[in-house]
Amino acid sequence: MNYKLITFLALALLASCNNKVERQSIKERAEQGDADAQCNLGVMYANGEGVPEDDAEAVKWFRKAAEQGHADAQYNLGIMYAKGEGVPEDNVLAYMWLNISAASGDVEAKNGKEVVSRAMTREQIAEAQKLSREWKPRRSR
Repeated sequence: MNYKLITFLALALLASCNNKVERQSIKERAEQGDADAQCNLGVMYANGEGVPEDDAEAVKWFRKAAEQGHADAQYNLGIMYAKGEGVPEDNVLAYMWLNISAASGDVEAKNGKEVVSRAMTREQIAEAQKLSREWKPRRSR
């Protein structure tokens, strides 16, 4: 991984999700399929806020929200893949999730995918772009 990518990732913060969900009901609402609550719960696990820090659990909740089309969760999932936190480091999947989030207008995701792409081959970028094009959001239960 190159120095600029490491610097970016060290500075990358997980996007805070829509905070309209009250803290005490986050887990319940997340389990019911609420994408905002799922993203918030992921941030809580990633940062150890009110729950034990657990990157794998954070990824689980980010993925649930990201698969529903939640742009902040997609960004957060991309960062987790780029850093290898809770999942094996994978620049192709990092780029894919950041690219999907950037398509929703997320400027941080656009910057993130540009940084991640510096550590990728042309073939890897092409694969990530293909995965991005093929991706379709799933609806909650």
